[in-house]
Amino acid sequence: PAIAVALGIRDARGELGRRFSSKSTDDATKLDLKAGMNRCEWDLTWEGAKKVDGMILWGGLVDGPRGVPGRYVARLAVGDEVQEVPIEVRKDPRGATTLADIDAQFAFLIAARDKQSEAHEAILRIRELRAQVDGVLARAPDQTELAAMGAAIKEQSGEVEKALYQTQNQSEQ
Repeated sequence: PAIAVALGIRDARGELGRRFSSKSTDDATKLDLKAGMNRCEWDLTWEGAKKVDGMILWGGLVDGPRGVPGRYVARLAVGDEVQEVPIEVRKDPRGATTLADIDAQFAFLIAARDKQSEAHEAILRIRELRAQVDGVLARAPDQTELAAMGAAIKEQSGEVEKALYQTQNQSEQ
């Protein structure tokens, strides 16, 4: 098997902003390694919100916010070997926005991302619950009382999911 390669970008507090890996299945975070020199470009965006397969979000992307000016550390791990390099992201001098405003906007966007992830995690747990209920009902097809309880659980959890996400969304794209 090939050696695992991972590149992580952390801010001055040690918070992981972005991670790239040779084992990633997501094209946006996959390190596609070849013999010789390799290059990875970080567009300053942080990890996005948790994704739900098949979810349609009109204009509501799950991309993470752009990092703020400051000091970061890039940590490259190749197998057991690790190297760290400091990075400094500077504020665009042409902009009139203060660092405090940029930091406040970033904090808001991170909080919004985390809430979106929380809602998506809840949707995934609800779907897993309904799958478990279906599994139990399939193993006990003659239990009418159990079937009624299972139907009630599925209906109630479906209402919660509809409150978190418009489940009837469709797209021809």
